Amino acid sequence: MNPPGPEWREPRLYSGYARRLVHVYEEEPVIQVSLQLILSVFTVAFFIFFAIRPTLETIVTLQKKIKDQQSVNVKLDTKLVQLVQAQDQLALYADDLPKINRAVPNEVETRRVAAMIEGLANENNVWISAIDIQGYPVWGVRETGKGDKFVTFSVTAGGTQTDLISFLGQLENLERAIGLTQVSFSKPTGTDKGLYPLTVLAKGTMYYQTASITNAK
Repeated sequence: MNPPGPEWREPRLYSGYARRLVHVYEEEPVIQVSLQLILSVFTVAFFIFFAIRPTLETIVTLQKKIKDQQSVNVKLDTKLVQLVQAQDQLALYADDLPKINRAVPNEVETRRVAAMIEGLANENNVWISAIDIQGYPVWGVRETGKGDKFVTFSVTAGGTQTDLISFLGQLENLERAIGLTQVSFSKPTGTDKGLYPLTVLAKGTMYYQTASITNAK
């Protein structure tokens, strides 16, 4: 029978190492104390980690909430400053608020605007053939459109060049806030040909607000 090779002696060799380590451990109190201390520290650290983990998660959550609340507070402070500034502006221009509300009312006020335009036409010897305010035809041909805080309008009138220019200038300076965006002159046609020498088509925009501005208190 052949003698066993080195590989058959390896388990016996390792068992010898193990017995030697056990012997050294038993003979050296310092090693025993150190190993027990290390194991105790790791055991305590293990249980401490799982014990404080919920607390750490709670702290992180609270920190996030505090940060979000601080951001909200900054935004609220900014809004408060803006409100105070707006209140100061209202107090400063309190005497002009009625004029502002008349210039930019909280309604389109179709009939009022039409009456003002007709009054200007009479003052300047101008003949009005059509007035149309976006979606609210007063007379003449209706033109449709869409608007939010403003509406478009058009006026077709006839007269002399001097009278029409005067009429347009006063139209832009109405108490009602109006801005002309297009003005075109042409020769009258059809039945209007003998009534006046010149025709003007004026288009513009007038503004309104969602609510009237009230006096600051």
